[in-house]
Amino acid sequence: MNTDSERVLGMLSEGKITVDEAERLLEALGGHGPTPDPAPDSIPETETREHSDDEERQRNRSDDAGRDPIGPVVKMGVGAFVSPDVQVPTGSAIGTGAFVDTGVVIQSAINIGNGAYVGEGTQLRKGCEIGSGAYIGERAVIGEGAKIRSGSQVPDGKNIPPGSVW
Repeated sequence: MNTDSERVLGMLSEGKITVDEAERLLEALGGHGPTPDPAPDSIPETETREHSDDEERQRNRSDDAGRDPIGPVVKMGVGAFVSPDVQVPTGSAIGTGAFVDTGVVIQSAINIGNGAYVGEGTQLRKGCEIGSGAYIGERAVIGEGAKIRSGSQVPDGKNIPPGSVW
C-alpha cells in the first residue's frame, strides 16, 4: 500500500472522512478492494457527518455531478442539520443541534454554535461567527467578521454591519 492510500485510511480511522469519501479517494488513487468500516468508537460524535436520503439525492443529481454540499473537512455535531442546497466550506464547524435552513449562503469557513438557527436565505459573510443558541432570522445578512453572541436574536432581513458584535 502506498503512502497516499495509508493517509486516506488514516483519515477514515480518525473520523475525518466518511467511508464513501475514503472509497472515492482510494479509487482516484488507482483502485482498491472494499474499504473496511471504521470501528464505531473511532469516530468522535462531534466530527460525524450524516447525510439524509434527500442530501444523497441532491449530491447525485446529474446537474450537480461531483458536488458535495458539505465540504470534506466539516465538523458537525450530533443532530446538526444543514439543508442539502447549502454549500458548507471546508474547515467549518456546525455545532450540536444547529440548524442551517435552505438557501443560506456561507462565504468562507464558519463556526456555528450548538443549537443555533440560521434562517432561510441568510447570507453569512467571510469570517463571521454565530454563537450557541443564536437565532438568525430569514434573509438576514451577517457582515464580514461580525460576531453573533450566544443566545442573540437577529430579526428577519436585518443587516449586521461588518466587524460588529450583536
